[in-house]
Amino acid sequence: MSEAIPGAPRYVEIGYLDGQPIERYDSKSGKMHPLTPWISHSVSLMENYWEVQSSLAQLNEEGFEHFTVILERYYNGYDEMGTGTCFVNEFSCKDGSCILWGYICDMNEDCRDGSDETPGLCNIGGLHTLQCVDGCELSDDGTEKLYHREAYDGKELTDWDIVWDIYRHRKGFWGQTCIGWLRRHLEFQKKNLPTEAPDVKLIHRPINGSLETLICKVNGFFPKDINAFWLKDGKIVDDENIHVKVVPNADGTYQARLTIQVDPTEAQHYECHIDHASLNEPLHKGWRWSDSAWPIVGSVAAAVAVGLVVVSGLIFYTNKPSVAPSEQPADETAME
Repeated sequence: MSEAIPGAPRYVEIGYLDGQPIERYDSKSGKMHPLTPWISHSVSLMENYWEVQSSLAQLNEEGFEHFTVILERYYNGYDEMGTGTCFVNEFSCKDGSCILWGYICDMNEDCRDGSDETPGLCNIGGLHTLQCVDGCELSDDGTEKLYHREAYDGKELTDWDIVWDIYRHRKGFWGQTCIGWLRRHLEFQKKNLPTEAPDVKLIHRPINGSLETLICKVNGFFPKDINAFWLKDGKIVDDENIHVKVVPNADGTYQARLTIQVDPTEAQHYECHIDHASLNEPLHKGWRWSDSAWPIVGSVAAAVAVGLVVVSGLIFYTNKPSVAPSEQPADETAME
């Protein structure tokens, strides 16, 4: 392996709740620690939670390092591999025998000639990234969803299970299932974070002579649930070009943006409807022409799904450029 970038950890594992980071482990500290005060209360039912999670993350770190070597040899080959007739999930030893890919470079000679543990095979160069997402979602209707995704060198893998055992490198939800922790964390989050009403701005941006973009920008609200839509002359606008996106802020609140393209001569007929737990009643804000944004106070409500996710990544550094993974798993787990 090449040396790590100075000051940067080779392995990082972060847990998220609705896009907000709540816990973190990295190879430099060797410890899992909380990123928000209320999380320690939520996990207090499990004795020594942080010590156990630190140990599990350390095991994952070792597993990621091993898996990265396997993926590099599986996808890019190795000149000194044997020519035996092996199955797709098997490594061809130099003497022609076959072993499972997961057995190479594990410090045990499984090939009869020991060719699965040679330095040339097990020492890979270049910059390589391995990213894993384990998570779960809980929808308003009670539907539960678990997921697991992998990416190697920025490309999502669809056949990683051919060469690796999923349970050797994924988030361990000690003491609860992923959905169990999700429900508990949501309860503690709501108890410890007060409802916040956002600042809202209405903005218009010209596209051309026949189109304007109207933007209803909402910032600083909590909880995340949002119910926001455009009205035209008091009727809900059903338009596939309308986009609503909610993203987290660094302070634990959320922001949302609702956009629509309209004829500039009809902009005054549009209103932004906002409903949120912080409001006594839904807010309707009619459009007013101005060269500056119109500030209002409000918030947004009604999420499709909330999620608990753990993201993990291992990076080996040398001369390949880093590629960001695609977003964001199947047993009661969250993400690695």
